[in-house]
Formats: sequence, structure tokens, C-alpha cells
Amino acid sequence: MSIRRPTARFIIIMLILLSFNVASFGDSEATLWEKQEYEQDCRLVADMDDSISQNDMRDLNVYEEFADRIDQKWRELNKELYGRLMLAICRPLTSGSFKENRQYELARKYALSALEEPDSIPLILELDLLGRVTTFVIGPDAASGKDLVEKREENTAVRLHAWKRLLEAIDPNWNPDEILFSNISPPAATGLPSGIDPAAIQDLAMRAEYEEAIRINNQRVQEYNEQYEYSKWLKRIPNLVENNIIREYSHPPFALEELRNMLDDQLPDQEAKARIIEAIEKNMRESQERMR
Repeated sequence: MSIRRPTARFIIIMLILLSFNVASFGDSEATLWEKQEYEQDCRLVADMDDSISQNDMRDLNVYEEFADRIDQKWRELNKELYGRLMLAICRPLTSGSFKENRQYELARKYALSALEEPDSIPLILELDLLGRVTTFVIGPDAASGKDLVEKREENTAVRLHAWKRLLEAIDPNWNPDEILFSNISPPAATGLPSGIDPAAIQDLAMRAEYEEAIRINNQRVQEYNEQYEYSKWLKRIPNLVENNIIREYSHPPFALEELRNMLDDQLPDQEAKARIIEAIEKNMRESQERMR
């Protein structure tokens, strides 16, 4: 029997999914059973993705049945693990793996499901999922009428939540040029090199001092890395959020007052609000002029 070699796509997906297990399980408050099931389902999702990439006859209905089983199983379980699985489920749906445009609507469904309790998941995961929330406003599959009204309001609500959360998470005093150290030196009196295991220090007081220094340094590194990621996401917000809001609200039925209220309630960035409203008003005027 021949054994199929894993593709690079499969390996990358598995590394992304399983690297979370090592780094973050301690913070996710997942039960032992959830951790075990998550690892098992990570492999199922990655294997399905790998199978899709190698098969020219891709059946969206079959994939939807598979995705629905994962969705239903995890919907009431650990929210972070659920969100990470749904993000992986969305990958082939948003990369054009299937021939039907319905794939994008399915990705939106799974992403929105994972975003129902956004404060229960890490901010970066929320932003990653947000990128899967799209609605066509032109073309044969474009939303219109009541369908567009409902979808764009729901889309905007999750977009503004993530945007506001990102703005609140950014530290204005963060220094991107701060010098950090991967290893901390133990107390000089030990004569031991930096990065040594604390267990090698016999003196309990010096060991405790060293362990506390390691903890503080690790926290600083973690906070730096978070702020670095947040700064990158802030640069992507115009394309991820602002432009999509403008695009969806620039199509009839127009609802500028509805949007204005949502922006006033959720978005502290006054300049961004003004840009969005101004752009939509311009598009509305141009649309009305074309109809004359």
C-alpha cells in the first residue's frame, strides 16, 4: 500500500493549528477532553484541506456537511478552540478552492458563528475571523434589498467591535525600538551563565529572585509581541473594515443614519467616522446622478 506524502499546504496548516496547542492551551481554560478533541479535529480539518487541494472534483456540499459537523460539535465548547477551528474551516472557502460563489457565504456563516462572543477569544483571532466576513454587492450573487440590509448591519457590527477592541488594546507608549532579551542573567553571586535553568541555583532566595526576573521578562516580551501585531493590524484596518463598510453602505437601500448611529456608538476614531460618512455620501450622490 502506498502512503500519500503530506503536501506543504497540509504541513503549514498543521503547524499553525498545533503550534497553538503548545503555546496557548494554558490560557484557554480548555478541559483535558477539549484539548484532546481539538488536536484530533485539527488533524481532520488539515487532512480535509489537503484532500481538497489535490482533488480536481471538489464538492462544496460534501465540504459543507463536514464543516457543519465540526461547527455543531464545538459551538458550545471552548470559544477560542472553536474559533481557531472555524478559521481553518474557512481557509479553502475563501481561497477559491470551489467553483461556486456560495463558498464565500459559507465562510461568512462559519466566521460569524465563531464571532458571536468575540470578547471570549483573543483579539488577533477575532481580526483573522473578521477577514472572512464578506458580502457581495455587485455581480450575479450580490445581496440586495432586505438581504443586503440585514447582512451589512451584521457585518458592520462585528467589524466595529473588532476595530474598537483593537484601538483600546494599543498602548500609546509602546516603543517598537525597545531592546528585549531572550535570556535573563541569574544573580551575579551565582556565577552562572544567562538562560540557566533556575533549578541549577541552590540558594532558594536567589532562585526565587531569578524566577521572578524571568517571569517579568517573559511578560515584557509577550506584551511587546502583542503590540507589534496590533500595530500591523491597525495598518490593515482601512482595507479590512473601512473600505468594506463604505462599499456595502454605498448601495441601495441607503441607510446612512443607521450607519452613523453605529459609528457614534462603537467607533472612537472621529477622523475615520468622517472619512466613512463622506465617502458614502459622495457615492450616494453619484449613484443618484446616474439614475437621472
